[in-house]
Amino acid sequence: MFRFRKTFLYSVLLLFSCQLASQSLVVNSGTQLESVTLNAARAIFSMRLKQWPDGFPITVYVLSDTSEIHRDFTRNKLLMFPHQLRRSWDRYVYSGMGIAPIELKTEQEMMEKVASTPGAIGYLSKEFKDDRVRAITIQ
Repeated sequence: MFRFRKTFLYSVLLLFSCQLASQSLVVNSGTQLESVTLNAARAIFSMRLKQWPDGFPITVYVLSDTSEIHRDFTRNKLLMFPHQLRRSWDRYVYSGMGIAPIELKTEQEMMEKVASTPGAIGYLSKEFKDDRVRAITIQ
């Protein structure tokens, strides 16, 4: 019984670590950060943090709520559920206190927008690496 639990636990951890590696948080190449904290990443994607530490405005790009990449990024990198982000965005929009992030249709469009917008942030799957955007880590 103990051996089964141990094997099961290792399998779950391996699966979880593979999922964590499936997306990259990316910023415009002009952004000077190498990493952000988990709380900062949550604040950025919840639209509460609107400027980088140097005062430059942050432009947030996301994929549709129905996108598997968006769901994986939200769950595995931000450690939130997609509906929590949506609720946060709706609260800011309907109260008049803010705006929702810019929603894009494809990863290719995400890469193009992040690459061409100073201060932009988004996420891509590993196979969409490009020199025009930089991957940063969440600590």
